[in-house]
Amino acid sequence: MAHSCHPHVLSSVITKKKHLDWVVQETLQSLKERVYEVLSIKEFGDLLDNMPYTQSAYEQYYLCKLLSDSNYEDVDKTHPVENITKRYKDIVSHIDESICKIAYLADCVSLERLIDIIQQHDIEFVFDVENKMRHYTVLKWIKKNIAKGNIGDETLGWTSGPCSVKWPSTKFEYYVACLKILCDLSKT
Repeated sequence: MAHSCHPHVLSSVITKKKHLDWVVQETLQSLKERVYEVLSIKEFGDLLDNMPYTQSAYEQYYLCKLLSDSNYEDVDKTHPVENITKRYKDIVSHIDESICKIAYLADCVSLERLIDIIQQHDIEFVFDVENKMRHYTVLKWIKKNIAKGNIGDETLGWTSGPCSVKWPSTKFEYYVACLKILCDLSKT
């Protein structure tokens, strides 16, 4: 089992991402009347400077990057404000992606740690196999490996490729633990 990120570091990252989510939502709320306007990076930067709250230089850069999907220095090109909503991934999207990747690797320790931290931050997450294809695929993969383990097959995970020696887990009990965790998440 690989060592995962320290819980305090992960918690700090989640706190910062939640704040960034707030900044993006406040920015979009302030621009709701202008969502279909086309602005240059310079015009957008001027708007950000006049928001009723302050953003760090990083947050302004990030918002401009969402707007343009290009370099901040490209000040003369124009972009629709709605690009922000198209390109932005909130904290739940990142958590969804992380949970799927961790579960796919059958890393039950990291999965439990991530779930504990998101619960500490009051972030709601549901593992929804009925409406999300990726969740269904991950659950199917885990159940397939559990079925293989139940008949004594020791070739759990995948057996070729650059990471096959280390990941995913080849331990049957890790797949069972991941299944239990995901089932608990689907009932939340």
